[in-house]
Amino acid sequence: MRSEYVNPDTKAAMARAGYHGVPGRTYHSPLPDELAPWYLYEPSSGHSLAVMIESLWEPDADPNRELALAPVKLVLRCPWRIEGGWIVADIPYDEGLGVLAQDEDDEYSDGITEGTRSGPEKAMTAMIVGEPYPGALMFPMPDASQLLLTPTGSTLTVFLGGLEKTEIDAFRDGKAHFALVHSDHALLLMFRFDFADGRSAGWSDAEWVAGPQENAGYKVGVPGARGGSFMLAVHLVDAQNGIVAVNRLITVPARFADQLRSAVAAQLKAGPNPAAALNDVEGWYRFMQRDLLKRAVADFRSTKSG
Repeated sequence: MRSEYVNPDTKAAMARAGYHGVPGRTYHSPLPDELAPWYLYEPSSGHSLAVMIESLWEPDADPNRELALAPVKLVLRCPWRIEGGWIVADIPYDEGLGVLAQDEDDEYSDGITEGTRSGPEKAMTAMIVGEPYPGALMFPMPDASQLLLTPTGSTLTVFLGGLEKTEIDAFRDGKAHFALVHSDHALLLMFRFDFADGRSAGWSDAEWVAGPQENAGYKVGVPGARGGSFMLAVHLVDAQNGIVAVNRLITVPARFADQLRSAVAAQLKAGPNPAAALNDVEGWYRFMQRDLLKRAVADFRSTKSG
């Protein structure tokens, strides 16, 4: 390994790879001293270690470009070694799917493996229903929606004030509808969660531009490979008091996922253009919802089961 890569600043290395973690989270059991600096908790992947993959390891390559997140349990049960301060783990890996972990390897904030859960309970992440939102936001706040698209996980967080039980039930159990509108500079993810009695809810949306996410230190991308589906974590948070009301996982089908991948790729190819992005988003908001939906390049519906 080249000398400039030896004994890295682990936090800085993980941040460069787009892994920031949730401040204050710790693993429930002591980790080996060599592994502990590479620990972090990501909402999309739970208790994790940033590692190099043994099958991809090249001694002269820049390790900053090769970091991957793997569940702590997976790393601990597989062979691993330290090279110049970096973890090199001999764990299952597929170039299209990424790290291949078992359900029992995934651990979230309460230490329960995701594989032991069912339905919406599988959406348990760093956001815990009934507890405060873990991010650095001040409440009360205006209603808003935030979409995060990274290669390792994607989340839609919806902040709504004055939540009623019917709205909470709709987000947790109701039929979900999604539609995608995009240009070379911005995209709009439209969504609605219908009420339990079958009534249609109104459409909402989350605008997304690659530049601000990159500036915040997050890698840009869509999980999985072209032709494959991915899981979208949906969180509903009370905008008045910051209490998490719903966690839900939704399977985004391959057709919609590929359109989303194409939309993100188009932005990255075009490069940052804040003025053009603002112009496109403002133009979309001038349409009536029904007319905007006609411009959608993809849509899908999801039942309670995801």
